[in-house]
Amino acid sequence: MKTNDYQIIGMTCSNCVVSITNQVRKLPIVKSVEINLALNLMTVVFVEEANDSQIIKAVKKAGYTAKLVKNNQFQAQFDKPMILKIVQVSLALLLTLPMWLGMILAISGVHNSFVLFLHNPWFQLTITSIVQFILGARFYKEFYNGIKSRKANMAFLVVVGTLSAYGLSIYNAWLNNWQATMSGETLYFELSATIIAFVLLGKLLEEGAKTRTGNALNQLIKLVPQTAFVLKSGQTTEKPLEEIQVGEQIAIKAGGSIPFDGEVISGQGSVDESMLTGESLPVLKGQGDLVSAGTINQTGYLIVQVNKLVNQSTLAQVIEMVKTAQTRKTQLQLIVDKISGYFVPIIFVLAIITLIGWTIYYQGWNQISLVRAITVLVIACPCALGLATPTAILVVTSKSAKLGIIFKSADSLEKLAKTDFVVFDKTGTLTQGQIQLQEVVMINADYSKVQIEEMVFNLEKQSEHSIGLGIAKSLESKFSQTPLWEFDEYHTLPSFGLKAKYQSQEYLLGNQNLMLENKIETKKVLSKTKVYEEQGNTIIYLAINKTLIAFLVVGDKIKPNAKEMLEQLKALKISTAMLTGDSQRTALAIGTQLQMSEIMGEVKITQKAGEIAKKRQIYNSVAMVGDGINDAIALNEADVGITFANATDVAISSSDVLILRDDILNVTKAIIIAKKTYRKIKANLFWAFFYNVLAIPLAAFGLIFPELGALIMVLSSISVIINSLFLKVK
Repeated sequence: MKTNDYQIIGMTCSNCVVSITNQVRKLPIVKSVEINLALNLMTVVFVEEANDSQIIKAVKKAGYTAKLVKNNQFQAQFDKPMILKIVQVSLALLLTLPMWLGMILAISGVHNSFVLFLHNPWFQLTITSIVQFILGARFYKEFYNGIKSRKANMAFLVVVGTLSAYGLSIYNAWLNNWQATMSGETLYFELSATIIAFVLLGKLLEEGAKTRTGNALNQLIKLVPQTAFVLKSGQTTEKPLEEIQVGEQIAIKAGGSIPFDGEVISGQGSVDESMLTGESLPVLKGQGDLVSAGTINQTGYLIVQVNKLVNQSTLAQVIEMVKTAQTRKTQLQLIVDKISGYFVPIIFVLAIITLIGWTIYYQGWNQISLVRAITVLVIACPCALGLATPTAILVVTSKSAKLGIIFKSADSLEKLAKTDFVVFDKTGTLTQGQIQLQEVVMINADYSKVQIEEMVFNLEKQSEHSIGLGIAKSLESKFSQTPLWEFDEYHTLPSFGLKAKYQSQEYLLGNQNLMLENKIETKKVLSKTKVYEEQGNTIIYLAINKTLIAFLVVGDKIKPNAKEMLEQLKALKISTAMLTGDSQRTALAIGTQLQMSEIMGEVKITQKAGEIAKKRQIYNSVAMVGDGINDAIALNEADVGITFANATDVAISSSDVLILRDDILNVTKAIIIAKKTYRKIKANLFWAFFYNVLAIPLAAFGLIFPELGALIMVLSSISVIINSLFLKVK
């Protein structure tokens, strides 16, 4: 399967989204389709053998245009340059002005030849036709697309409403013998033209606001240049990024953006990594140091060897996660989309009821009845409903990405907003994960301390667990020049430790549960290990051929902000628990310092998921924060899995929220952001529904005239977008 993004041109409301989605889903090659109305972006997962032309043709069949997005290089672009749209709207407003001027002068009692000219039906027909059918042509195209796909959209309401006013005006002009008169039948040409002009203005403002909502994501994309200078045989050649392969060397000048994840081969420079780490001070980079795509070489000259392709860099993955979050829909949005699907037909029925009701009231046909029905059509706004959720999601996912908090899906954002219980792993999550080997306690006199340390170094050198990595790092200086063992067998045992075979010897290195599983006696050393564990240390046992020969005392420090973070969660009325595979004594020592409400030690990998499943039956939404292989199943079991960028690949792939910066306060920040976003979405939806519930009856009872109705409809959509833009993320 492959995934491609497409910029969609011509969408206006959620019904457009439904039409395109249904058309693309009909293709047998397509597995899934997600469309973001606020970003005009479609993401399609389809079979590897298929090509983009089939997708593009399906979109065209639905009546829209699709353009393939390459290497994330999309902007919040729309179907015409903004300057052309400004001219179009300005012209529409300018052409309606004479009719409004004539109406105002006539009401003021001015009836001279100039006013009569402004009321000339041929003059009004000409300028209205330009506005209606040339400047407003997009609405007829959208109207046709909706009819073709059997989905009534916003254009349906605009076209039916304005054509009704336009047709009624022609009929009245015919009754007046096409003469300019102040006493004959009323012409409604200005109504038709004004509605089109106001809706065009609204779409212009809406698209401008939508562009702003996508700016934060665009800024992330712009961190990577389009080309790089490849160094070969002492010469540099500028090449597009997609043509540069792993292993090639690129030159980065002072002030240049680094386009790939790679390793510095030569040179030295001060690199600004604030977009990834949040650290404002530049980091000095030299030979052997790793650099990341999107970071900036402020001073110096670097030769960097490419380690990952442009679309595999950390930044590319962040951008992809953000786009995925913006494209996938929340459960709340899916419900709103269903409601929006019935919205236009319901409004059309209400307009007919209004027409019939006033006709009965006037005891026969009256043009006012039609005018009030038109007002019902043009005042209703499905766009506000369709934009309420995606605009808020778009703003928050883009802004939070700049803070180093990545929401992988909109659904996880919604679930995190409802979180009332958070489970934490201990090592590397609540503690710093900077494991130090404090002491090696000998049990078997057959081996020297140096021999034990060499065994442990080789065993842990291949480990992915933070404890193993920490132990290996502690012993690195002693054995870095010693050849590494080539094991006959090597197995990682999540929640236990590891098992290996080397030169006919079987090694077991891990916690007490690993020893018990293999029937290795530890009772004789429990009195010693208890003392260390009550100080918050972790005990790692080493056995050879089922005989215990030593244990390691491993220490770690609590993260500086861990206690503050837990206090913040408590203030938010969120309960917390520690869940660790470490001994209960070690867990209690750490948990007591942090004043956690629940502390569970000696929990196996399968038990972690079970404990979280129990909590999910009690609480609304349970989040799990972890960073290791041991946490992967638990992260999947939780409603929301949260992990850090320095976690194992398995933990990252199992999580829903990725925190790029190693600051545990960002856990609370992510929850607060989610809660703010959810409140903003509910506020947007409330106002969108409230507006329609209030405005439609006022229109039906004749308390709002059609031109004002069109203006109010425009403002309702814009207000939703502006409300989302004011969502503060910090």
